[in-house]
Amino acid sequence: MMRAIETLNKMVKIRQHYSTGWWPLTRPKRCRTSLTRNPRRLRGTQPIGIDFGHSAIKVVALDARRNPPCIAGYAIEPRDDPSTPPSAEAIRHAVDQASDSIGDVAIALPTTATLTRLISLPSTLHPNAIAARIQLAAQQALRQPLNTLYYDFRALNHDSTEATQYQLTACRRSEVEVPASRLKSARLRCRVVDTQAHALARSVQLTATQQDLEGTIGIVDSGQTQLHLSVLHNQTLIYSQDAGLPAKAGTTPLDSVLERALALYQSNPEHPEINHLWMSGGNAHALMTARSESLDPHPLTAIDPLSILGTQERVDPASIQHDLPRLLIALGLALHASDAHAHWR
Repeated sequence: MMRAIETLNKMVKIRQHYSTGWWPLTRPKRCRTSLTRNPRRLRGTQPIGIDFGHSAIKVVALDARRNPPCIAGYAIEPRDDPSTPPSAEAIRHAVDQASDSIGDVAIALPTTATLTRLISLPSTLHPNAIAARIQLAAQQALRQPLNTLYYDFRALNHDSTEATQYQLTACRRSEVEVPASRLKSARLRCRVVDTQAHALARSVQLTATQQDLEGTIGIVDSGQTQLHLSVLHNQTLIYSQDAGLPAKAGTTPLDSVLERALALYQSNPEHPEINHLWMSGGNAHALMTARSESLDPHPLTAIDPLSILGTQERVDPASIQHDLPRLLIALGLALHASDAHAHWR
């Protein structure tokens, strides 16, 4: 299924602690997938990230043979009717536009469709006992039978002798199986499932300094119908919230929507203060130019990983620079799929 922590770690420096991945809860709790055992499979194909947006399907393909990877192609396929699921033909057309050598495909779930919890367990527990505690926590949090859930967990601190903290990410099985079936209809195999917040965090990682990542940062994804605020503290997701945008453009300024989202976050005295805001989405430029004085205490920076990644010759630099704010989730997913240690299937 999904992993919520490794998305913020360096792509090669990932500790090998595996859990269920794509398996239902009744399967073995620790497994190494064929991708982990055989990273050579990444060599002749291009990892693909697919973002099913409200108004378009966004696809990014990477050349993972380089270090760091470079963007091999991308596509933005408009959706005629956002109220209906994207067709298999539209998905395949977008992928074929982005790449002629399709590799592993990664998709993202809305962060609000997943649940993230921190769980502290004694370090002396047997792995089977840890898995049982995690299962119970997932069932209690979502109030669903075990056979209707997917989940993943990862140890955050391995040095403590008394207690180990785990981050649990869980969702209903339908949240994974429905988009995976669409990809199957498009003759594509979904091999990695992420959350949108952590896909964006991968793109931020390429742009931000290590000092920025060690503080508290907000990631703002401003799309056509909603604005999403995610907050990460020391590279751990601690907050995620959607804010609806007005149906008619111009009725409510974008900066006012962001102000309310920040005020809602700050209303909890236990939340750490945000040091930096990173902007993405189709309305990112408009939001940065229309920002009000109340946002001045928060530095706003557009997420721009192109200077690190670069592009192949077939990609027009001016076009991708213009489209980049809409591609950041798909880019983060492609980076995840290019990781030889990605393990949730």
